[in-house]
Amino acid sequence: TYMAAAITSLSSPQLTVEQRSGQELEGRALQGYAAMVVTDVAVLSSTATTRILDYVRAGGALLITLGPGAAEQRSALLDGLRVRNEVSAPTRVAHVETSHPALRDASGWQDVRFFRHLQVTPADGDRTLINLQDGTPLLIERSLGAGRMLLLTAPLDRDWNDLATQPLFVRFVAETARYLTRADTSTASARVGSVVMTGLTAAGGGQIFDPQGRRVLNLNQTASSDRMLPDQLGFYVI
Repeated sequence: TYMAAAITSLSSPQLTVEQRSGQELEGRALQGYAAMVVTDVAVLSSTATTRILDYVRAGGALLITLGPGAAEQRSALLDGLRVRNEVSAPTRVAHVETSHPALRDASGWQDVRFFRHLQVTPADGDRTLINLQDGTPLLIERSLGAGRMLLLTAPLDRDWNDLATQPLFVRFVAETARYLTRADTSTASARVGSVVMTGLTAAGGGQIFDPQGRRVLNLNQTASSDRMLPDQLGFYVI
């Protein structure tokens, strides 16, 4: 319900939500869908799971949220992922990978309260995008063939956290939808004097040019300036 409400509120991209049971997926062609959301892999049969895997590997997009009973699940969608028992100690978000296209704006994540959470160890090749204070990954990205897959390790359950009722939730769903459906644009707008996330990291640096075509960064900043404050009107190029 939370996820469907957030998706239908988006203006870009505009998506139509179809809610289907796990059984309905067994005989359904999935290639026409821009993205899929699985809120509990436990309801999926092996046939439905195989169909979803084939869809993603062929270039599809998938967002999974782990259900409360994820520690007992042996779904092929979670292959290599180790899920241990839940932790009842309250915690919050410690780190957000702001270089990722879906997470350029990290504001609000520290306000989310996690009353309990699952301890998850990513598989080899997985990329952790958000960590909780004990180091447990909250958001994981996994490559499957030509497709994109994001795994939120927390259920959207008010007994577990208040993520779905936080202001950032709709923004997170919007940015995730743009990324997964490849509707994320190469241009973005911002106000003069506001913080702009550049996406530059030590592993993948770059240069920024101002509206006059001048270099904004010194040589020693090109691999570390993950944000900037534009001070003039016009088009910056990163």
